[in-house]
Amino acid sequence: MGALLRSVAVPGWGQFYNRKYVKSAIVFGAESFFIVKSIQWWKKTEDQYDLVTQTESGRDFITYLNYRDRRNDYLWLTGLSVFISMFDAYVDAHLSGFDVDLTPDFEGDKSGAQLKITYTF
Repeated sequence: MGALLRSVAVPGWGQFYNRKYVKSAIVFGAESFFIVKSIQWWKKTEDQYDLVTQTESGRDFITYLNYRDRRNDYLWLTGLSVFISMFDAYVDAHLSGFDVDLTPDFEGDKSGAQLKITYTF
């Protein structure tokens, strides 16, 4: 749970806590990018709204709607990236003690290999 809460507090901190340093840098970069773009489009949307309320132009209103949609898209992407990083940090922390080698044995004896298929209703 600590990794999940760290991931919510600071972008990439949950991954850093789990010693996944490259993943932490990627998460930090992605979340920071989406947050910065959300702020930029929020400011543009507010400026365009002020222009629409002053001029009452149809063209300015359409531009405002486009800016608002772009802002909302980046806000959704920010929320999605935070959710994914939370989930990833939680799962990594939960599976940290799970050590399994899934590498196939290429050196073993091949003479006893069998294939069995069962199909039941």
